[in-house]
Amino acid sequence: MNTQLDAGTVTAARSGPAGRFEWSAALIAAAPAWFVARVIALLLQSLVQSTGQHPQPQLPDGTLITGPMGQLLSWDASWYLGLAEHGYGPYGVTGVRFSPLLPLLTRGVSALGIPDEAALLLICWLAAFAFGVLVYRLALDLTGDLTTASRAAWLSQLAPGAFALVMGYTEALAGMCAAIFLIAVLRPADGSRATRIWLGAAFVAGLGAGLDRPVGLLLFVPGLIELIRKRHAPVGQLAARFAVAVSPLLGTGAYLVWCQRVYGKFLLPYTVQSTPGLHGGLATDPVQTAWHLLNASSTTGTQMLTVILAVIGVALVWVCARRLPVSLTVWAAVILLTGLTAVQMAGYARYASSAIPLLIAAAMIAKDRRAWGWVLASSACMFAYFCYTAFTGWYIP
Repeated sequence: MNTQLDAGTVTAARSGPAGRFEWSAALIAAAPAWFVARVIALLLQSLVQSTGQHPQPQLPDGTLITGPMGQLLSWDASWYLGLAEHGYGPYGVTGVRFSPLLPLLTRGVSALGIPDEAALLLICWLAAFAFGVLVYRLALDLTGDLTTASRAAWLSQLAPGAFALVMGYTEALAGMCAAIFLIAVLRPADGSRATRIWLGAAFVAGLGAGLDRPVGLLLFVPGLIELIRKRHAPVGQLAARFAVAVSPLLGTGAYLVWCQRVYGKFLLPYTVQSTPGLHGGLATDPVQTAWHLLNASSTTGTQMLTVILAVIGVALVWVCARRLPVSLTVWAAVILLTGLTAVQMAGYARYASSAIPLLIAAAMIAKDRRAWGWVLASSACMFAYFCYTAFTGWYIP
């Protein structure tokens, strides 16, 4: 039986004492998961550093990143740190594949006297905590079930690819912006003050999503679908929702216009990915990639695990299609597709773990304590494994 929720009937607006209690419950649910994730990552980082058998993190210009948090600032995080400190100029066209929001925020926070490395991690860690709180709120709005909401909050921090939330990556900001956006567009078109506030926040979040990651513009998909579903709302409300729906496109568009003016190429952040030595391309056949990863003599544990997670992700999209609003299902499918079609499925775990509907779907189907225990334990183990392999240089997140 199809038990798909109708976003138009979800009671998203909560106020008064009940609303305050829910936010308190969200904080209580998200805090331990956020804390556990960082304990795992920091312990593994300490272990890796104690062995000395790890690549030394460095900025794109070759400057070594020293300090106890070095592994959290490796890989893409080193680029965001470098961009925050020096801007795009020194790095040429290869730097533009990294969107500007996180470097700009880092530069702003560091202007307060906080070291750049600490500023970058502070932003990511606070955004990750907000992400967990907002996932709880969204799951509760959709299901009305406190247990499901709490479990979704735990998965937001300990899903296999959520290790990126601990590092200086953009996933934390992207997740926070997406959660705000989804909560707002799923609210009923009631014209209430609370809805207007959420829509205003969603417009800012949509702009941020578009400026945070190249795939951030895809957030317009659920915004557009919910706009169509609520097409009979008053004109004023439709105009507000239209502005929210296109805000991710506006954010990305602003960055692309800047690229056109500075480098003369509007789509440079996307086309540069095909440069040899970088991403290697924009899209590949996921079936062929999976077959290669499973049969190649050079296949690593992380690659095999990626294929397993790909199968799980597709199954969770099916759960979304049966039990969540269509806008969330389509968005989750699109996000998953970007990870599946990446060359060698690079970064798939990060992409899948940032697809909020998949987290909620996993929380919904883990009904009893035993099932939930297996889901959380296996997820946390994969989280730790990806952390360790990223810190030791075996895996490029």
